[in-house]
Amino acid sequence: MRRCACFDPHETGLHSLEECKKSRTSKLLTDDHGSRRVNAMNLKDVLGDIQSDRDNLAHGRFSSSGLTTATLWHRGAGSGGRPLHQFKRANRSLRKLKTCLGRVIRDIRRKTSGHDDLREAFVRPLYLAERVLSQDRRQRGRKVYSLHAPEVECIGKGKAHKPYEFGVKVSVATTVKHSAGGQFVAHVAALPGNPYDGHTLATVIPQMQALLGNVLDRIITDAGYRGHNAPPEHKFKVYTAGQKRRVTEQIKREFKRRSAIEPVIGHLKDDHRMGRNYLAHSSGDAINAVLAAAGYNFRRLIAWLTLLLLRILSALSLDLQLKPA
Repeated sequence: MRRCACFDPHETGLHSLEECKKSRTSKLLTDDHGSRRVNAMNLKDVLGDIQSDRDNLAHGRFSSSGLTTATLWHRGAGSGGRPLHQFKRANRSLRKLKTCLGRVIRDIRRKTSGHDDLREAFVRPLYLAERVLSQDRRQRGRKVYSLHAPEVECIGKGKAHKPYEFGVKVSVATTVKHSAGGQFVAHVAALPGNPYDGHTLATVIPQMQALLGNVLDRIITDAGYRGHNAPPEHKFKVYTAGQKRRVTEQIKREFKRRSAIEPVIGHLKDDHRMGRNYLAHSSGDAINAVLAAAGYNFRRLIAWLTLLLLRILSALSLDLQLKPA
């Protein structure tokens, strides 16, 4: 790429400068070999070239080495950084799948007409298939995410690594004070219908008190329980994370213990099969949650009893060693 002719800075020179710019711009637009793209790696170099060009203009020279052309991507709102044609491809594939599903539904109905036993066998599969065919992405209410488990729900986690989970919401409660045998699960219950966390305390608190046989003195929850519907006698006994009013020094110390429930939930999911349920229907979800919590508590009890037995045996062996012959 050659430079334009220099001009005398002591003369007016404005007309020659404009002609130089126009000729150089037309040269860049017609020259395919002189164009290059700007990306995040060479943006700093390009800006440095432009800065140097400004200094050159002060000395009466015009350099075109910093002029570049960039390729722009058209992105839509909420596209997540993907080009719009990717969504067109996805929608095209979705329409094709729906067309195939509609053909299969009509074919089954046509072939089972006049056969009552076959029609009775295909009542549930056809019902689920019609729901899948008619449901829309932005519709409100229940959707079918799995044909073999239609009770599955989409739960928004709000986390970058796992924004959504498909299953049933489960409420887990532990004691604030660390027990001698570890952190035990005090109450667990499956909550079908994907309810708001704060709207589950009206049923969870009475069940927990009936199971423990005692009255709860204080309930520490995370920030998702704001705007709860706890029973009237427990309305001012529920403290959510980040709360400032009615918070004493003791409650502040108990807030630090709230995060102790997170590893308990992790052990329930990974070690006791709460993360994947193999039991059918909504009743299977409730049974799986209770069995996972029971297995976790039994493991804590076995570890505690093992430690207690070792202490007893060590004390007996030490007593036998110190006993004179």
